[in-house]
Amino acid sequence: MIPAFFMKNLEKNGVFLYNSEMNYLRTLINKYKFEIFSFFFIFLLIFLTYRHCSNFNFIYYDDDTLILNRVSEIENDLSLKDIFLNPVFNGAGDKFYRPALILTFSIDTLICGGEPGFYHYSNVLLHTLAAFLVLIFFRTIGYSKKISAAAGIILAVHPVLTSAVSWIAGRNDILLTIFALLSLIFFVKSSKSNITLHCVLSAFFLLAALFTKETAIIIPVIYILYILLYEVKVDRKFVLRFGICIFLTLLLYVCFRYFALSHGVKNITLIEMFVSILRSLKSMVWYSGIILLAEKILIFPETANIVFIKSLLSTSFFIALCVFLRKYYNPKHVLFGIFWFIFFIIPPYIMPLHIYFTHRLYLPIIGCFIVIFEILKAASVKYPKSKNILLIVFCISAVIMSFLSYKYSFYYQDRKSFCFKAYEENPVSPQINIMMSSYYRDNGNTDKAQEHAFKALEYAQKQYIPRALTEISLVYYKKGELDKAEEYFKKTIEANKLREQGYLGLSAVYEQQGDKQSAIDILTEALNIIPHSKSIKKRLDNLKNNRKEMSYTLKFKI
Repeated sequence: MIPAFFMKNLEKNGVFLYNSEMNYLRTLINKYKFEIFSFFFIFLLIFLTYRHCSNFNFIYYDDDTLILNRVSEIENDLSLKDIFLNPVFNGAGDKFYRPALILTFSIDTLICGGEPGFYHYSNVLLHTLAAFLVLIFFRTIGYSKKISAAAGIILAVHPVLTSAVSWIAGRNDILLTIFALLSLIFFVKSSKSNITLHCVLSAFFLLAALFTKETAIIIPVIYILYILLYEVKVDRKFVLRFGICIFLTLLLYVCFRYFALSHGVKNITLIEMFVSILRSLKSMVWYSGIILLAEKILIFPETANIVFIKSLLSTSFFIALCVFLRKYYNPKHVLFGIFWFIFFIIPPYIMPLHIYFTHRLYLPIIGCFIVIFEILKAASVKYPKSKNILLIVFCISAVIMSFLSYKYSFYYQDRKSFCFKAYEENPVSPQINIMMSSYYRDNGNTDKAQEHAFKALEYAQKQYIPRALTEISLVYYKKGELDKAEEYFKKTIEANKLREQGYLGLSAVYEQQGDKQSAIDILTEALNIIPHSKSIKKRLDNLKNNRKEMSYTLKFKI
């Protein structure tokens, strides 16, 4: 038996510990009640806007390649080595290295087994976290609670970001924003506190951002801009310590990326990069305009279907407002926001494929928020009575944006909605016609598929010609017209000798024709040209060893 005095002591101490824990919890809640309330409010707002997305399907644009075609592989034998030492699309010509994205998709797949609704739900949760981190970031760099909350709310419901949430593959820009903001938050903290742990965490999240998207290479530039434009005083020890962390982070990333990516593909020249960036500058005007106006989003925004007039007018008006209120805001903070927007929007357009996807605005838009809220602050200083009016306008705008995001999200509910809406917007786009052809081909309507495939070839510029030829080849293959399929697969190879799809397709045609040796020969020739192609190696190995593949189909990224 336990002595009575011991029981009394135990009870007394237990009550004391319980009360201490409860007091600590109350203190913690009181200290962070603004953040806690804001998080749940943002979650509720996003849930009301995007709750229906869990009923959406795949749209077969990147999400099929990244998820649908990999479900079996992920469930059976995918390892971290496969994730971190392979390009994102697993192709020989793939120049994109994004293991963090593949890791999140793999985790989702292991949980749900390829059920599309789960990936959509994950996007919604990640979007909630990103919006909350915008609030934390604004608080960290010195903005008031009201402005910080407003920034998080606007990111949560802004219609230009609908595709990032509603399209499963749009997750990449949400992840990039989460890791970039965490890195910047810890960088700002470390610059003020000189705590080594903050430096390490900032470098860690920078690495996570780099593993998510190549655009993250701009983050160290933002560190420097923050120090200069927010006039933060840092000592030499901090610069040395943080510099070592960033150097090691970048070195690790470069090593992983080097081993992951193939090197048999022609690299873009500096002149081509420069011309490509110059051509994309006009997109900045359009982007800034649709952010200010919360315009109707386009699924496939290209030069042909973008209207610049409204964007130009709205941007010009906003610039005039900046000039008019210049005495009432900190110009260095405005410059920080402008540089943030420009520097984060340029990297995707180094490659000469000019589709101005709006999900790419997810991280750059934060720079616009900094500029917009600086101007609104200036307006409230010059006109103190305008504060209530601005609050009412903000609330109405947030409700309207939420409704528009809800409406636009249905463009991404399934493959048919996505393809037909994109075609309605821009019927002369080669990429969209390839998508339409693929849709009809997979649904058995080969005549309509052939019509769109040849339209794609008709409208195609240089970079799209091999893709259009591949689609025509696949249509003929589906129709059983193997001679025509052979002809166009050969044309695909002539148009781009480094395009593995042409060789894979041609080998499949030869095998269907009963000429197994020719199938082996063409793949052997392909390996001499593209030695890093895993798809070609696997296909050749199966043919040489008479290994029957489980219904080999020509499903690859066009």
